[in-house]
Amino acid sequence: MVLRELDRPKESLLPSTIVYAGASPKRTALLEMLLEDQGTTLLTCPFPFEPNDQDAGVVAQYKRVVALSELGLPPDKSLVIAADTQTSVVLEDGRLLPRNKPRNPEEILANFRAMETGAYEVNAATVFFNDGQCIEDSLRCRVGLRGDVLAALQTRVGLAEYCRLAQQFYSEPPYSTSGFPPMGLKDMSGGISLPVLRRMDGIESINGSNLLELPSDELHDVLKEALFTVAVGLSPRLLERINPKARQIIYNWSWLTQTTDKLV
Repeated sequence: MVLRELDRPKESLLPSTIVYAGASPKRTALLEMLLEDQGTTLLTCPFPFEPNDQDAGVVAQYKRVVALSELGLPPDKSLVIAADTQTSVVLEDGRLLPRNKPRNPEEILANFRAMETGAYEVNAATVFFNDGQCIEDSLRCRVGLRGDVLAALQTRVGLAEYCRLAQQFYSEPPYSTSGFPPMGLKDMSGGISLPVLRRMDGIESINGSNLLELPSDELHDVLKEALFTVAVGLSPRLLERINPKARQIIYNWSWLTQTTDKLV
């Protein structure tokens, strides 16, 4: 995915109502921007529980089914968008070990201690269901941590500093001025925050790109795409089906740009 990339606009006829099967404030805000002035109403349907250790694509499909049932809408005549994000630590043999939202700091500590390769991966799945046809797309972000920072995070002292920085970061602009509800590590899969790790100068690479080797403009774009994947996780390719200018709107989104600016 390249947010700067602009595919040729395609004509689309949208229904009067689109369902977002979820309640994520950032996803809702983005979808509302994409549907602005299109004469389409966005309905949201919160998911009733938090699934554990499930593939993001499976969960997104299940959210779609639940939303249609809860709203009493016919499956063959509804446009539904569902998404889910899963964070996993990368093991030495290459396997991904999914991590749930943490109940306490000890679980976050265990997640950092489980990073045998010093890396974690975020997979975000989007399901687009329209006129009985279901299309799925996914985004991936693999983050490699600096060995010395990871070693510190595997101690209680280092974790305490990580938690302190997280509380500070998410209580400052642009999060505090975005209108989004307050959030913290307990709201994130694995309790692993890319922005906080970046603020600690703890990220060595993103999707194979060494951050120290990137020129400033390319570094900004790499961080922006990574932030979009982990914090929003909706597929720009599928969003172009409801607004051909989706990539441009995402790239110019003030919240995304301002948050990225704090990380460069």
